[in-house]
Amino acid sequence: AIEIDTSSASYSFAVRLADNGALETAIANARLLHSQATEGTLPGQYAAGSKTILEGAILSAAEVSEDVLATQAEVDAALQALNAAITAFHQSVIPGVIVDKTVLAGKLASAQNRYDKAEEGNKVGLYESGSRQALNDAIVAANGVYTLGSATQAQVNQAVTTLDEAVSVFAGKIVTLVPGATSVSIRD
Repeated sequence: AIEIDTSSASYSFAVRLADNGALETAIANARLLHSQATEGTLPGQYAAGSKTILEGAILSAAEVSEDVLATQAEVDAALQALNAAITAFHQSVIPGVIVDKTVLAGKLASAQNRYDKAEEGNKVGLYESGSRQALNDAIVAANGVYTLGSATQAQVNQAVTTLDEAVSVFAGKIVTLVPGATSVSIRD
């Protein structure tokens, strides 16, 4: 048996003065956000230099988190500063272009209303056979652009123009006694 003299042995340990669990979680989340972010000029990217600022805030927070002598007030202040940096980072994202679809929405509602009320047949006031389907196809196509989250303003404007043309063609398909009329009056 070997005897070891432990009379001069020592063991040191540090007692953490503060709870840094929330700070550790925030640091991990900030690192993930930082690693997934891309700086650039396109919508959804972050402004140039924003990742460097966030990285500085992460390093400062990590320094406090690793300090076993940090007080609870210091940990809380580091957490607050990191959260503020994360908020600022989120605000530095380049916004997408806002596309105005209100005109298209109105045109869709009007065309759908016209479609719903129209009947096909060969009597005066009805629409030529097959004309409702052509209008419905135009409504479906325009609605596809309307519901497309990534639609550009040019696509929306084109959908409005195409739908207007389809409604105009549909109006010309009404059966009347007067060639080229787009509505029926009592005289018909």
